[in-house]
Amino acid sequence: MLRRCRQAIKFIGLLWAEGVVAKILLFWLGQRLLARFGPIALMVLGGAAGILRWSLSSLWTGLPFIAALQLLHALTFGASHLGAMYFLSRTVRPTASASAQSVYAAVSSGLGSGLVMPLADALYADYGRRAYLFMAALSAGFSAPSYSE
Repeated sequence: MLRRCRQAIKFIGLLWAEGVVAKILLFWLGQRLLARFGPIALMVLGGAAGILRWSLSSLWTGLPFIAALQLLHALTFGASHLGAMYFLSRTVRPTASASAQSVYAAVSSGLGSGLVMPLADALYADYGRRAYLFMAALSAGFSAPSYSE
């Protein structure tokens, strides 16, 4: 049992690192992406990638498949965050930018994760991998305001 746990931790670490590298590459290309698509399109792209990532996560659990889906982290977080930061930098007065970024971080990372994690835990306990469809719905719901801009 301990051996399987160590193997799982190793793979989780590798998958985490893969997502971080993908995100770094996206940020490296950030200026070009913003110039080509703009912040709203990046936020919409992040939401669409979230719908795809979490919907497909509900279907298959093989390691190669999960590794491929983990690359979408660059879009689900990276593109959304880059678009949001750029949007805030262009729409909020400079004297309020630190406050706006703080509110964004508190709501998206703090409050969002704090509310979603216990719910996701309960959903996964009851529905298994089908609980990822909840994450897909959240991606659709939170990116919907971007579609109307």
